[in-house]
Amino acid sequence: KATVSVLYWKGALMYWRDPEWKALWGLAWPMALSDLFVGSDEVVQVALVGYISGKDAMAAVSLGAAFMMLTQTFALSTLNCLSTVCSQAIGAGNKKLAGVWLQIGFLMYTVMIIPIFVVWWFFTDDALRAVGMDPDLSRDGQRYARYSIPAFYLIGIESTIEQFFSVIGLTKPAMVS
Repeated sequence: KATVSVLYWKGALMYWRDPEWKALWGLAWPMALSDLFVGSDEVVQVALVGYISGKDAMAAVSLGAAFMMLTQTFALSTLNCLSTVCSQAIGAGNKKLAGVWLQIGFLMYTVMIIPIFVVWWFFTDDALRAVGMDPDLSRDGQRYARYSIPAFYLIGIESTIEQFFSVIGLTKPAMVS
């Protein structure tokens, strides 16, 4: 008589042998590893600032980063449609159109991020003070946001290219980047 755990493991072993599951796993693990690296990069950055400069600097970086992530969501959300339209172009066999959509994605991101960069440059301090943050921490958070503008622009461009690569079935470049 088989127990529930034995039946569970027999079922799990069947999935490992399934070629469709193997193909999905081959696409998924590089993307999951890439997301893990991106998340750990942000944690290490804040931890290093806290270790080197103290808890006030770590708090300022955390506040600035939280405000930046909240506002950058609007620009990055426009890129979510890129995978849809590129998938349709690739499915129709029109790789040139997929490349055009990639270029349009770059342009959309650039147009959407410029007003957000203006907000980061001029209004991060005011926004953090408006929610009751310490004035010194708010000022340092704004300084962090100003210095981070070039990096966040490049992160958005990299995210666009990563989505394009995943649409055409290349997931390992995302893991490397």
